[in-house]
Amino acid sequence: MTIRAVILLFTIGLCGSTVASSSTATRAASQRLPLTMCESSWSNDSILCGRYEVPENRALADGRKISLNIIVIPALAENPEPDPIFFFEGGPGVAATDAAYFFAEESAFRKKRDIVLVDIRGTGDSNPLHCNLVGDSSVVQNFVKEMYPPELVEACRLELEQRADLTQYATTNAMADIDEVRAWLGYEKINIIGISYGGRAAFVYARAYPEHVRSMVLIGPADIESKMPLYHAYEAEEAFDSLFTDCRADSSCNEAFPNLETELRTFVEELRFNPALTTIADEYTMEPTTVIIRADVFVEALRSAMYSSSGARQVPWIVHQAVLGNYAPFLERMKPEVTGYPPFLAEGAYLSITGAEDAPFISATEADSLTAGTLLGDYRIAQQRRAAELWPKGELPEDYFKNLTVDAPTLILQGGRDPVIGCHKAIKYFSNGREIVIPQMAHMPDGLSDAQCIDDLMLDFFDIVDLNSIDTFCIRSMAPPPFKVSEEEE
Repeated sequence: MTIRAVILLFTIGLCGSTVASSSTATRAASQRLPLTMCESSWSNDSILCGRYEVPENRALADGRKISLNIIVIPALAENPEPDPIFFFEGGPGVAATDAAYFFAEESAFRKKRDIVLVDIRGTGDSNPLHCNLVGDSSVVQNFVKEMYPPELVEACRLELEQRADLTQYATTNAMADIDEVRAWLGYEKINIIGISYGGRAAFVYARAYPEHVRSMVLIGPADIESKMPLYHAYEAEEAFDSLFTDCRADSSCNEAFPNLETELRTFVEELRFNPALTTIADEYTMEPTTVIIRADVFVEALRSAMYSSSGARQVPWIVHQAVLGNYAPFLERMKPEVTGYPPFLAEGAYLSITGAEDAPFISATEADSLTAGTLLGDYRIAQQRRAAELWPKGELPEDYFKNLTVDAPTLILQGGRDPVIGCHKAIKYFSNGREIVIPQMAHMPDGLSDAQCIDDLMLDFFDIVDLNSIDTFCIRSMAPPPFKVSEEEE
């Protein structure tokens, strides 16, 4: 997914047991792990940092090496459990170490276990494969154009090929790296939290190294056969329908936007034939500049907003204002406040992974079937398949799509309003799994009230690894934020 990166946002808090201070825990952990103490830029707390070299291409004895960036947030317990939590980020292309801030706080997640964050190859500070697919960030139109401009994709490929074999950055290689890091750190078994693409990575790891997996929690996981972005239009349509229903059931939203579905569908149809033109003041020169807004770009932006509950609750406002001719809310969504380089997501890693594992396996028949009649249409599929054709294709193991069952105890937390991954798709791959659908959750839990509920579900599972005893009562009280119905509300 090439939207803004999704970070795991959990609540903070300890449950009143005796633990070591964070600095004491870090010093103790430095004696048992081959890492060094380091200071973070976002906290007074110290953590453990290190690097581990792996071959870029394991078939070449003297080939290029990749230095993997590793952070360990030590357990606070004086006698921590031997099995840490490894965190696998989404994207693909988001750095796992970007979540260090959340785990480094004195949260329940590090109460008993170390938290291990490894930037997989091509992400973070592990030979990151960043692409500038925007171009000149001072030009607003560049944020409102097609997702993968061929000239920028090719320019990125040529630049990255100077320091990377782009065929070597698929999931199987990354998970081989992870297992080497696990062994180097001295852990026999690990627990895994995987979000979005991180769910696929967790599956690949657990299938290849089953003896080293104690348990897994997957949040909105992309499965191994999801063929990203094949289902994006279909799942987005489901999410839009849920949004229309939620708006009609909410008095403030229904009063402000009584014809939301009709407005959106009519407006998108009009944009297909006549892209909108709007004039805004250039933020640097203050001179008027014209921006063209196409239907496919508009819908993809709305779909991206629905990755979170808080984003989804702003969609009716964005749509209604656009219908009225005010595109400012939409453009604010498209142009991030911080436009520095490199971007948060390593698009080169995204293209290397999806170009090997997803796009080549999307048939025209599947694409037509799953996009017909949807607001998004085949835009994402067409964009990604074209980009994949311009990108070096990595080879998958011959058995990559075989033996698609994992035995590790796995808890899957799925959003009932997910515009990316539909419910009940991933559970079939787990012989010892349980799927819990959180009705009001989108792709990730951010924006929902009582987020502590999700923390508790995961922590209880990691403690006892008993799928049948998980208490899901608290899910009933989880609710999204209010709809944005006026300029003052965010």
